[in-house]
Amino acid sequence: MKQRILIIEDEDNIRETLEDVLSMQDYIVYSAANGVEGVSKAIELLPDLIICDIVMPELNGFEVIKQLKQNPLTFTIPFLFLTAKSERHERRYGMELGADDYITKPFQGDEIIRAVETRIAKQSDLMEYHKKNLEELQKNIASALPHEMRTPLTVMIGFAQIIQNSINKLSNEEIENMAKNIAEAGERLLRLISNYTQFVELLNLEYSHKPKPNKITNVPERIITDIANTIAMRYDRINDLMLSLTNVPIHIPEGYFSKAVEEVIDNAFKFSPNGSEVKITAFKVHNYFCISVADRGRGFEPEQIQKIGAFMQFKRQDYEQQGAGLGLAIAQKTADLFNGEINIESTPNQYTIVELKFPIAQNKK
Repeated sequence: MKQRILIIEDEDNIRETLEDVLSMQDYIVYSAANGVEGVSKAIELLPDLIICDIVMPELNGFEVIKQLKQNPLTFTIPFLFLTAKSERHERRYGMELGADDYITKPFQGDEIIRAVETRIAKQSDLMEYHKKNLEELQKNIASALPHEMRTPLTVMIGFAQIIQNSINKLSNEEIENMAKNIAEAGERLLRLISNYTQFVELLNLEYSHKPKPNKITNVPERIITDIANTIAMRYDRINDLMLSLTNVPIHIPEGYFSKAVEEVIDNAFKFSPNGSEVKITAFKVHNYFCISVADRGRGFEPEQIQKIGAFMQFKRQDYEQQGAGLGLAIAQKTADLFNGEINIESTPNQYTIVELKFPIAQNKK
């Protein structure tokens, strides 16, 4: 299928030159003589790539890209700027708005062709990558989600029916135990729904191209301490918890930070034996705040670390385990979105260390 390119340029000779160069390369070319017309045609035609001048009457190139990146129909279209200027601050501003590349006037035909071919090839690779990820996610959901929902529902319905049918035959202790099992199953189901919702929210944030929340977590040490103690008590392993934390304000909203930390710590307790140490440290490394969570549990094979993703659990047939494999996927996606990092070091059946890093909030002068 031929690729379609929209040129937005107010100078007739430049616009016509671009049309000729690209048409000779077998692209389908459309054109607009100003920004207002360009925005309208981009929404109407949904081209595979847009080449846009910056300095134009009525609506300049920066205003064009702002409008198109805010429109769900056009925000993913690759965007190349044409400019007679090459100031660094201008290029940076354009990139922050979502531009993929700059072409400086005057230009040669082969420059245009290379820039267009490179961007279209990258877009094609990106689409293929997301397609594979989506297929993998769909496969994992199909295999993991029904089981994870069915198991707690079966427990809840089963015990509820026993209580309903035999209420006069059961002791208070038996009813109390059954109620406890129902509550635990309900909490498991609620956690699954919460994690699924969180992961979908992160995906939407990643693909929407909307500005990420620009908030600061001022006391990560307190958040880590509260989460770690809550999880350790949930697993009845408070004596296994070792904490060594410092505090540095970081550039990430508190809710996203809390969830990522919760999932990493919960995994450490879930997949390590009772009585083994779970050590959590937090410290400053260059311009990052690092949270390290170390356990002596099952661990990962190297190829498993590479495949960590949503609804991905390893050796499920060998272990009885809860969860849909969303925990590390949530932590990984959160780190990616907020300019952080996640690193995993592991030796199977010996240890696992998961490190989360987030940028330190710099003091404004």
